[in-house]
Amino acid sequence: HQASETGARNANRVHNSGGTTDIDIEALLTICFLDGLPAAGVSALSSEIKSSPRLVKQSEYFARDVLGTLRCYQKELPTTQLTRFLLSLINFHLFVYSMRLMNWVIGVSGGNGSGQTPEFFLDCTGERGSFSDELARGCVERDLEAIERYMRASLRLRTLDRFLTLIPTLKAGLPDREENTGEYLNRLLALAGEVRLQAKADQEFEQICAENGLNMDEDSEEREVTEAAAYLRDLRDSTDLDSIDRLVRALFEAQRKSAMKNMTGWFYSVSGFDRPYGIMSGNTRGARRVARYTLSNELLSTLVHVALANYGGEVDGRRVPAVRLPLKEFLNWMEERYGLLIAKPPASETSAEAVEAARRNLEAIKVRLRQIGVFENLSDDFDAQYIQRPMQVSREVT
Repeated sequence: HQASETGARNANRVHNSGGTTDIDIEALLTICFLDGLPAAGVSALSSEIKSSPRLVKQSEYFARDVLGTLRCYQKELPTTQLTRFLLSLINFHLFVYSMRLMNWVIGVSGGNGSGQTPEFFLDCTGERGSFSDELARGCVERDLEAIERYMRASLRLRTLDRFLTLIPTLKAGLPDREENTGEYLNRLLALAGEVRLQAKADQEFEQICAENGLNMDEDSEEREVTEAAAYLRDLRDSTDLDSIDRLVRALFEAQRKSAMKNMTGWFYSVSGFDRPYGIMSGNTRGARRVARYTLSNELLSTLVHVALANYGGEVDGRRVPAVRLPLKEFLNWMEERYGLLIAKPPASETSAEAVEAARRNLEAIKVRLRQIGVFENLSDDFDAQYIQRPMQVSREVT
C-alpha cells in the first residue's frame, strides 16, 4: 500500500542527476519495495562441486541457451517476460537433461554404451483420443516404465561401487570416477563376476534373509514364512541369478514402493506437469490416470525466442536474434537439440496412422505459431514457411 502511494506521488517518473526518466509502474513499485528492505551483507560462497557434468554436450546446450537468451533480450523484453522465458527454459532443460541422463545410466548398465536418446512426441492438436494424442501418451508411458529400469541399474552400480571401496586392490586399477565416469562404470561392471565381490554380495544377502526370518541352513518348507521371507527363498533357490543380481533384487524390492513413488513424483515435477511452462499435461488422479507430452504456448514462445537467439549474430558488439528462421529448420533444431518430435512420429512408430498423425500435428503447430504471432507463411510450400521475430518494444531504464 505504501509503495502504491509512493508510486502515485512520483507520477511514474524517476529523478536522477541528469534529469527525469520515464519508468513503468511495475518497475517503480519493485524499486519502492526494495527500498523498504534492510540492507543485506555481501559475502562470497565457496562451491564444493568438483565433478564435471556427465552429459557434456547437453550441458553446453543448457549454458548456451540461457546465456544467449539473456544477451539477446535483456534490453528488449520487460523483466517479467524475460524471467518467464528463463523459468520455462531452465525447467525444460532440466527435464531433457534428466531424461537423457537416466537413459545414459540404463545404457551403461546394459552394456550398450550411452543408451538410446529419448524422443518426445509433442501433441499440438489438443484432440483427446486422436492418434497424435496416443503417440504423445505412449512416449510418457515408455518413460514411466524406464524409471524402474533406471532404479535397478543405478542400484546395481552403487552396490558395486560400495563393494569396491572395501577392496582397495581392485579399485586401484580403475580410472578416476569423477573425470572419466563412463569408463569407470564400464570397468566396474566388468568386475561384477570377481569372486571377492560375489562373496560380499552373498554375505549381505544372508544377513537380509536372517533379518527376515529365513534361516539359510534350515528348510523352511514346513513352517509358515512371511511374504518377504518367501520372496527371499525364491531368490536363494534361483539358478538364473548370480550373487550380485540376487542382492540387487532383494534391495530393490525392499524399497520398491517408496522409491517408485518418489521417482514418479520427481518425473512429474521435472516435466512441469500441468504448469504453464511444462511439457506434460493430463490427469494423475482418479480411475483413469493419463499423461501426455504437450507443448504449451508459453514453452513454444520460449523455444521460438531461444532458436532465434541461437541463429542470431553480432551487431556493433551486441548479440541480436535472427529476424526469421525457416520452420523446417526450427523443427530440426528442436529434434536434434532436445529430441522433440512434432512433424514426424517416433522411430518405433512406422504405421500409416502415425505418419498421418504427425502431418496433422504439423498443421496444428502452424496454427499455434500463428496465434502467438510468430508464423510467416509465404506459400503452401513447407520451404517457404518461417518463424519470425515478434515485434518487441525496446526499453532502457537509466
